[in-house]
Amino acid sequence: MRPERPDHYATLGLPTTATLGQIAHAYRALVRTLHPDTAAAPGDTLARFTAVTTAYQVLHDPARRAAYDRTRHTPPPAPPPPAAPRTRTAIHVTVLPPPAPDAITASTPSRRDIPPPLLRAGPTRVSPLPHRGP
Repeated sequence: MRPERPDHYATLGLPTTATLGQIAHAYRALVRTLHPDTAAAPGDTLARFTAVTTAYQVLHDPARRAAYDRTRHTPPPAPPPPAAPRTRTAIHVTVLPPPAPDAITASTPSRRDIPPPLLRAGPTRVSPLPHRGP
């Protein structure tokens, strides 16, 4: 579920055509009643006080207000699709038999004459475990 975007105009109780003076007046009136030091009922006044302060900070600055007004009616971006299940990486080990005695020559061995290693390891993808329901 997407979180609701706050409507800063509604928070201050103003129309969208409010002037800077009206914004400041509404902010000061609300702050006087909602401030934690002077609030009559300290229930959720701190949350409302924070919302009023945030709304004032956005609407009082002309650049931030213009940016807010541009994005006000656009829906919030859709959440990203769920990620694919992660796979675990395992190492597949293969034990090889020792080389035949005639594979090594008596002369100085070249790169082709050196036997392969006895142990090879490499990454292998392992499918995720099936989901166990409740």
